Amino acid sequence: MHNLIEKRRSELQADIKELHSRITTVNRELVEKIEHTEQRITNEIKNLKEHITNEHKKQSNVVEQIQRWKWMILGGSAAVMWLISSVNFATLSKFFK
Repeated sequence: MHNLIEKRRSELQADIKELHSRITTVNRELVEKIEHTEQRITNEIKNLKEHITNEHKKQSNVVEQIQRWKWMILGGSAAVMWLISSVNFATLSKFFK
């Protein structure tokens, strides 16, 4: 009876060691997968950040060009208005008869 108990206890301890080994292996594999996933996510975030920065620069350049055109048109309009207001049309009409 005593031998049977000892045999069962040694089998139980061997099973516990096997389970411990499996748990350790699974834990190591999970940690590696998590680290790999974290690295992939970090790389994707960096790529997305670069893409957003590039798009922001492009859009900023477009807005700057539109503003330049707006101010050029406004300045040209002001010059034309000044020219129209300062020209004497009676004198000018004599040249086109």
